Amino acid sequence: MDVKVNKAGTCRLTVDIAVPAAEVRPEYDKVVKFFSKKARIPGFRPGKAPAALVETRFRKDIVKQVQDQMLPDAYQAMLKQESLEPVAVVGVNDVNLSADHGLSFQVVLDVAPEFKLPKYQKIPVGAVQTQVSETDVDQGLEQMLKRHSRYEDLPEGTVQEQDMVQVTYSGICGDQPMSEMELKESEMAAGEDFWLPIISESEFLPGLNAALTGAAIGQTITLDVNFPEDYRVADLAGRQAVYTIAVNAIRRVKDPEIDEAFLKELGVASKDDLRKQLREGMEAEKKAAEVGRQRQEISKFLVEHTKIEVPESQVQQETSALLRSLLDRMARAGGTREMLEQHRDEIMGSVSQQASERVKLQYIGQAIAKAESIALTDEDVGKELEIMATHYGMPADKLRAEIEKQQEGMAQLRRDILHARVIDFLLGEAKIK
Repeated sequence: MDVKVNKAGTCRLTVDIAVPAAEVRPEYDKVVKFFSKKARIPGFRPGKAPAALVETRFRKDIVKQVQDQMLPDAYQAMLKQESLEPVAVVGVNDVNLSADHGLSFQVVLDVAPEFKLPKYQKIPVGAVQTQVSETDVDQGLEQMLKRHSRYEDLPEGTVQEQDMVQVTYSGICGDQPMSEMELKESEMAAGEDFWLPIISESEFLPGLNAALTGAAIGQTITLDVNFPEDYRVADLAGRQAVYTIAVNAIRRVKDPEIDEAFLKELGVASKDDLRKQLREGMEAEKKAAEVGRQRQEISKFLVEHTKIEVPESQVQQETSALLRSLLDRMARAGGTREMLEQHRDEIMGSVSQQASERVKLQYIGQAIAKAESIALTDEDVGKELEIMATHYGMPADKLRAEIEKQQEGMAQLRRDILHARVIDFLLGEAKIK
């Protein structure tokens, strides 16, 4: 087999492979013989047609079958002969096969980059204060109380922002009661004992929140509404209406008192214990955030101080994965196709750069792991799966099965775990400023 390897880029090779006719002819004749036994040709009993006639009639199918059989073997033999370990097959081109001239084809490969590691011992890393002050604890306590707050009925009082208000209302459009109109959203016409939130992000009727603010329980107000031309309810767009609204009840958010019952509900003995628990939790969060920031600082240092070009195919693959993840998050957050198109260039530029840096870090991390003899065991992977399973709230064996279903799923997980080990190692060796 004749092989010619040429560089087509920093991490890309074109490999021309030629298998001589002497190796192709026996395989070709075997396939012709097989077709001769199975082929049905008018005027001949099965298996009795001349081989030359069978070859002429089924040449295209015969050539394809021989190619399918020989090309993978020739490719594997080439890898062994040339000691190549490609990271991706970019394409297979110019495939030609004949019994008289042999098999020839070109394969385009991406290979791992060759690069020199920077001096990665004692990487300078900044430090941010992680102590928690009494003011921080006060704020944390206030936020915790708000998470446990509840709406309570007011025996009296006036409506304020953030209240829930129970109203009975009816509207008139022109001289016609809106209850007699055929509205697709009938609740726009009238309602009894209807609860409304008085929040700036939501308004049942244009101008209603402002009109209700300051109204007392038992008070009735009148609201003139001019529905805009682009109003969400098409039946009312561009029309005018007058609503009569009675305030029946008010509910207001109230933070809980830090009393014995509340402390018992939280499982702490005293307010001092509660503050201590809050402080410890906040300190743990700050420390975790600081470690995460330092890890990012190390990653940035490695990318900026390593001269490395990575395979384009891997960058494209990583870009696609990151883009799918981003689009999924945008969809869950209520993003639209219009928003995506509006920021398309900005998004693609950011994702492409992030993908390139992630692939670079993968190679840099693998090189450091090799240099420092950092390796993973199956037990290490199992422990990480247990941690991930706890985070996702599912059995570890089920999570493993889900990952194994994905292409390169477990291999990628092992790479991720190994990379995390490398960054942890570098952080332990870093020069904290």
